[in-house]
Amino acid sequence: MGSLVMRDNQSSQYQQAITQALDSTRDLVLVCDKSGEILVANRIAREIFEIPVNHNPNITRCFKFIDHYTNEFIEPSLDKLLNAEYLESLEHQAFLVTPSGTEIAFNITMSELYQSKGDIMPEHFVIVVHDETQTYRLKQSVNFHRKHDLLTGVANRVEFEKQLMESLQDTRLNKGQHSLCMIKMEQIKLVNDSAGHLAVCELLKAYSDMLKQQIRANDLLARISNDEFALLLWQVDPIVAERVATKILASVRDFSFEWQQSEYLITTSIGIVEVNDAAESWAQLISCADLACLQAKQKGQNRCAIYSPITEDIKSHKTSVAWVGKIIKAVKSDQFELYQQPIYSLTDNTHLDHCELLLRMRDGKGGIINPGAFLMAAEKYDMINVIDRWVVMNSFVWLCENRDISLDHININLSGISLTQPEFLGYVHDLVEAYLVPVEKVCFEITETAAVENVKKAREFITSMRSLGCRIALDDFGTGMASFSYLKNLPVDFVKIDGEFVKEIHQDKISRSMVKSINDVAHEMELQTVAEYVENKEVAVVLRDMGIDFGQGYGLAVPSPINTIIESTAQSEYASDHSKLA
Repeated sequence: MGSLVMRDNQSSQYQQAITQALDSTRDLVLVCDKSGEILVANRIAREIFEIPVNHNPNITRCFKFIDHYTNEFIEPSLDKLLNAEYLESLEHQAFLVTPSGTEIAFNITMSELYQSKGDIMPEHFVIVVHDETQTYRLKQSVNFHRKHDLLTGVANRVEFEKQLMESLQDTRLNKGQHSLCMIKMEQIKLVNDSAGHLAVCELLKAYSDMLKQQIRANDLLARISNDEFALLLWQVDPIVAERVATKILASVRDFSFEWQQSEYLITTSIGIVEVNDAAESWAQLISCADLACLQAKQKGQNRCAIYSPITEDIKSHKTSVAWVGKIIKAVKSDQFELYQQPIYSLTDNTHLDHCELLLRMRDGKGGIINPGAFLMAAEKYDMINVIDRWVVMNSFVWLCENRDISLDHININLSGISLTQPEFLGYVHDLVEAYLVPVEKVCFEITETAAVENVKKAREFITSMRSLGCRIALDDFGTGMASFSYLKNLPVDFVKIDGEFVKEIHQDKISRSMVKSINDVAHEMELQTVAEYVENKEVAVVLRDMGIDFGQGYGLAVPSPINTIIESTAQSEYASDHSKLA
């Protein structure tokens, strides 16, 4: 057949030009007559379809497909192959299969050629096949990474929550019955502390591989946190789910992880809950599975438990789930409110230097709810980032409206979760630009624990905020085992000494020694210190004599609505009492 098969007697020069033009394209080009006989095939089409030289096969022999979902072969008739609509629908259903067995994702266009004007039926058909395999694989890769945990290859939390919602919907529409298993690894922190992060990564991969071997292909296994996996069992009741869990636990008992000549034995707790139409929400299901997991752990190592709504703990979990809805309502209905607690200079008896902004929620009945009631639920159900965004935006708005206030700066608390999210960093930058925020009056507070859990991300956030002109306070300092080591590597401006060391400093020598040590190191690093939990005059005097820069606590001022800070800067009740510290 050569590089091009032509039946008419055109000049060799014209034929050569046509041949070169068709051979230069990367698409497969075929011309056939209405009987399906191939008259023209460019070089790549001839190679892909393995068309012999001087041979004119029927087009039906070249075009064979395999269904994406059923893996069944499709061999369309000539009428279908010469139907543009059919070919278009086939693109979304199947791969093109070459004689060698290669599967190609494709896009096909078909054009009709008429002998002359006025002809009703075409004499020839031009079929062009564009190879979409690379694009298809890229889309599949992007789609895979969007739905899967990059470390273990199992589903991620977003995909898990989506399918859990779908299973719940199935129970309501079709009376289906499914089961959810929460699988918690118990020794991962031990491995991390003794062998490091790389060892933990390898452990998680090996552990997830072990889990995958114990379940069906249509069950959904997901990694939803650092040491937790979730298993969604379709069309399985809790009794059968318990058998699956027992099988997994048997594998766990035989599972060991070796790293650098050390062997680690991992224990596991599994909580099981039925997914049925009685469930209020997917969040409630996760909460109940968590509780069952806790009940399993209380039984001992490598145990499972089926959720049973009979204990007082369940009431607590239901309350926790209920907070999710209240938090969403508070954001939408503006039921959150900012309070402030002044932070006074301990070396200047009359100077109110700055304040910490605190979050409160209005209960709709004139009462105020402290954050301790809802922050744990917010962190558990991924709502803390919503709260942080509300706090930052409203703090910035207030500061812009009161940019002339004599206060040196305001402290804004951030959670450890927001600290690690690049999109949150961008959010803060966007707000600063949009509101023209006086950044010199902004100080972000991050806890030592949050910073230590992800030093790299913490340092990135701190560096970015300081480049804007904001300051950083390291809160609850002294709670970590290696506090001074981390302090050396975090470019902060203030160190807030944890209140547990401060509140009994006037009575306890050990507390005084620890606070003095923190203060000396901080000052050596040219950082300012803030003592929390200053509950009375005696504590304030000891802190002042020790050289602590600032004090904060109920003994100095109680939290109050944010606008009261304007009055406090003009005339503070504390100022007159504070001068008596001398």
